[in-house]
Amino acid sequence: SIVTFCEPLDSMLGSGIPVGEITEICGSPGAGKTQLCTQIAVDVCIPEAFGGMDGEALYIDTEGSFDIHRVKDMGKSMLKHLQRTL
Repeated sequence: SIVTFCEPLDSMLGSGIPVGEITEICGSPGAGKTQLCTQIAVDVCIPEAFGGMDGEALYIDTEGSFDIHRVKDMGKSMLKHLQRTL
């Protein structure tokens, strides 16, 4: 599974977002759906050495809200977090 690093959500989902299944993320505007999906796209790329999947993500944006700069910032933050865990 893909760990979201949100303990309550990971626990509710049984250790994270299931792999090989379709997971629907829905909610009202401003609830954080885009933020969560962007974080999941970053999380799936975490190397196996850090407990990740060492995978790739394909992000399909139907609203034109995808921000590559935000993804880069999230990736850099994730890298710093992982480096602190070593």
